Amino acid sequence: GATSTRGKEMADCSTSKEPPKPISQRAARKAAAACLARQRHKSFVNTLQDAIEARKMRVGVLKKRKEDYFAAVAAHMIRGIRAQLSPAREAELQRWLQRLPP
Repeated sequence: GATSTRGKEMADCSTSKEPPKPISQRAARKAAAACLARQRHKSFVNTLQDAIEARKMRVGVLKKRKEDYFAAVAAHMIRGIRAQLSPAREAELQRWLQRLPP
């Protein structure tokens, strides 16, 4: 789990393009700790970004479901209204519905 990734993070932090300079043990520990903190922060930010994308997808699904629900309700209501109308009034309703914008 966490211990196996820390070794990898340390390996990522210890790679440098500059030649090694003699530094104190305290400075080395401080640099390693700072590097680990950056890695944890990066992981945290990535987790948040993934959560945001998941929420956006969920919102899209719910909006689509809402649109589908309203369309189904409207179709059901129109069928119910038509069942109660005389043929002449049903034809008038049909003409009126065809003139409405989608």
